Amino acid sequence: FQWIKSWDEVWDEGFISRWRELVLGSPMSHVYFEPALCRAWYETFRRFRPIQPRFLVATCCNSDGSKGTIMYPFVLDTGTWKDGWQRLIYPVGEHGFDYHDPISSFAVTGDLCRSFFAQLHQEICRLDDKIDGILIPRIRESWVDAKNVIFQPVNRAPHLDLTKFDSYDNFLKSLPK
Repeated sequence: FQWIKSWDEVWDEGFISRWRELVLGSPMSHVYFEPALCRAWYETFRRFRPIQPRFLVATCCNSDGSKGTIMYPFVLDTGTWKDGWQRLIYPVGEHGFDYHDPISSFAVTGDLCRSFFAQLHQEICRLDDKIDGILIPRIRESWVDAKNVIFQPVNRAPHLDLTKFDSYDNFLKSLPK
């Protein structure tokens, strides 16, 4: 695990280039951690909150033994009086972005997810930031499975099981008029 804790390092062209390559090459890529969008969020949000970068770059071993990279752009929010000066770590975009899956250079498996999130939790707790909490909203199911007790997936509708339907039309037929 390597932590990047300076905005100068985050916005360095070398790091941005490496970040973009990872986003473009990731099998589970999403727009929310694209460097330009993260920069726009930071430039807007920093005016209202005292945030500092806590970008994580981790080297992981795939099930075949090859090495891959996982990146997670976090921030440390030192809070204000309205928040009781809580010191929270959360992904760039906080609740404004739809989901916050890590960016990875390879497809993830359940075992890797469990291992990564358990180690991530330990690493964040080891930071010298006197953290009060970790918030990671909206992680997609591909990153979290039922055996993970630290983080749970989102996009599940507990009141509606869509697996019973083989098509959208069949789902519509099941609804009352």
